[in-house]
Amino acid sequence: MTSLIKDQIAEVLVRWFQNRLRRSVSRVTLLDGPATSGFSSETLFARAEFDDGEAPLSRDVAIRVENPEPGLFLHGNFQLQWRMIDSMASHTNIPVPAPIGYEPDPSILGTPFSVVSKIAGRVAPQIPNYNLAGWIFDLPCGDRERLWRNALEALAAIHRVDWQRGFSFLDQPEYGRDGLDQLLHRVEEWYDWSRRGRVHPAVVVALERLRRFRPAKPHIGVLWGDAAPNNMIFGEDLTVAAVLDWEAAALGPAEADLAWWLFYDDYLSNGLGIARLPGLPDRQSSIEIYETALGRAVQSLEYYELLAHTRNAILSMRSVNRQVERGFIEPDTTAVTHNPISRMLAVKLGIDPPEVGDDYAKYLRAVIGQKTAAPMTPESSVAIPTVVELLSPKKVLK
Repeated sequence: MTSLIKDQIAEVLVRWFQNRLRRSVSRVTLLDGPATSGFSSETLFARAEFDDGEAPLSRDVAIRVENPEPGLFLHGNFQLQWRMIDSMASHTNIPVPAPIGYEPDPSILGTPFSVVSKIAGRVAPQIPNYNLAGWIFDLPCGDRERLWRNALEALAAIHRVDWQRGFSFLDQPEYGRDGLDQLLHRVEEWYDWSRRGRVHPAVVVALERLRRFRPAKPHIGVLWGDAAPNNMIFGEDLTVAAVLDWEAAALGPAEADLAWWLFYDDYLSNGLGIARLPGLPDRQSSIEIYETALGRAVQSLEYYELLAHTRNAILSMRSVNRQVERGFIEPDTTAVTHNPISRMLAVKLGIDPPEVGDDYAKYLRAVIGQKTAAPMTPESSVAIPTVVELLSPKKVLK
């Protein structure tokens, strides 16, 4: 994150609005409360007071500041997120924050940043797991079903977008003849980059199967890339107010996103030995809701679920190695290959699953500790030992 203090950031943003966007801004005030921190960026919230119209206008904005540290996705990048939001806002009805401006020059805030409208609403948390606590946990069963349905319908709406109308920048023919070939090629490169010279036996087997059994004629469209409830903002009426986190956007079959969604639903319940919330549509019902909204039956879903498991095993490997690079865990940690997601992949492949040991618990404590480094609420302060305990190999995943 930029080393500038809050007052300096506010002053810099006033000048930026005036010089780059030609907007007259009398004041920018950073809003109270902790910034939200992700793997690729940190988000600050502010109120900008414009006086370039007939009447003064106050607007709440989100300032997303790039993390200069290498992220989790090899091919994802900060500018791609901006391009996706800008194109979604310009060419579709997909709910995204209104784009205001993008700044590639790192000299302004110390790193590139983007500014979008601040969206009111709530996200579905993974910490604490929404199956255990939080606002979704507190909803009546009927409202949980409605929220889930709204989310799946929003996912299908993304997949109905014509990629050739505003999203041709996602096509990367140097990686393959169509979106699926390109996706598979990039997954292989991502694995080689993430593993830091180590071998993930289950991923090696999975990649070979994915190449061998590639579907012949997949439907190709826009992929969100990180399709999960925690990347959506829900309004008070439980509709999807905004779709966020587009850094892994690509071209590919819609089923790849649906499989990612189903993977995380399974991981946050069965994968962690946790009971799934009553009221959430089950796997088959979720598929049927999605198919109705998409307008066609899904194809080769088992294949794309293997792809989702494989990609998430690579993501987990990269996340562990990122903590190694930061010096929080030892370089020889077994958590690179011995973690719950790698275990799920091995089970899906029908090979011996790895044991999840103390190294994974050390990794988890490092990640959760960093994510809650900002001033904590009573809920988040309770979440640290709760999540660590739940993921202890002595408790689950035996």
